[in-house]
Amino acid sequence: RISEYLMGLRKRYSLRMALGVRTDTFDREGKIIERRPVSEITPDRVKDVLKEFEGEIEQIPPIYSAIKHKGTPLYKMARMGREVRPGARRVVIYQINLISIEGESITLEVSCSKGTYIRSLVDDIGIRLGSGAVLDYLRRDAVGSFHHERADRLHDVEEGKFRLIPIHKALEHLQSITVDDKTALKLSHGQTAMVGVDLPEPFMVFSEDRRFIGIGKPVGEGRIRMEKVFL
Repeated sequence: RISEYLMGLRKRYSLRMALGVRTDTFDREGKIIERRPVSEITPDRVKDVLKEFEGEIEQIPPIYSAIKHKGTPLYKMARMGREVRPGARRVVIYQINLISIEGESITLEVSCSKGTYIRSLVDDIGIRLGSGAVLDYLRRDAVGSFHHERADRLHDVEEGKFRLIPIHKALEHLQSITVDDKTALKLSHGQTAMVGVDLPEPFMVFSEDRRFIGIGKPVGEGRIRMEKVFL
């Protein structure tokens, strides 16, 4: 019920790229379309190239992607031999950190916006390095305030050893307001209420005893209505 409020959050990935080759899928699984020699891959040179990709950039998603063309995912069309080149889209690369260079492999940590294709980023970096590159390994480490370091292990979950996180903890990137009990009751019953403040939508609404009522939106002239109620 809250996924729509989380999709736009910043993502952080750990990845490894393999140099010297390009494929049609931009990863190890695809058909090799080019091989190139690997030379002069020094930390300084890699860092200089990475700086070019920080900030708002344009990237072209892979033809093997879930983007739809006239209702059909591009990867299905590509498998049928009907390649449709997706248009460029603007994304934000907040930060790229070089973790290591080992032989013909480079390990990076990338913080980026919604809609970023890491495979496309790797292909573009490989082209700028002159060697070509494919995505060899990828792990999503964080979405917003949720980090894999704080995740429960699968075997612990299977044994019932897990933590339940309150819903509002996932929404801490939103602003919040506190209302009195009478207002909380009205809002929870679908009525509008006067709160006298203007907030950008959406925002969290709490009662005076810090119960999470739900997610609200302004309806004008200092009044609000609930979009989602969790009482």
